[in-house]
Amino acid sequence: MKRTKTMRVIGAGILAALLIASAAFAATSGTVTVTARVRAYAAITQTDAQHVLVKANTPWTLEILTLTGEKVRVDGFKTSGTAVELPENAAAYSLIWD
Repeated sequence: MKRTKTMRVIGAGILAALLIASAAFAATSGTVTVTARVRAYAAITQTDAQHVLVKANTPWTLEILTLTGEKVRVDGFKTSGTAVELPENAAAYSLIWD
C-alpha cells in the first residue's frame, strides 16, 4: 500500500516538473514522451474457510490442491477483486502470476 502511494507521489512530482518545463519552453514547439512501467503484482486474501479474494494487475492462476491429490486451476485477469470459492476438500492453494 505504501509503495502505491509513493509511486503516485513520484508520478505527480514528475508530471508537475514536466508541466513547469513545458511552460518554460512555451515559445517553441515539440513533443514530450513519458514512459512508465508498473510492476506486476497479485495478492490473495482468505475471506472465510471456503473463499479467497484475488487482486491483481496481471493475468493470474490459482492452483488448489485437494485432499485426494487433485489439482484444480482457476485462471483470471487483471482484477480489483475476484472472489473464488474453494472446493470443500481443499488442502492448499497457491497463486501464480505473470
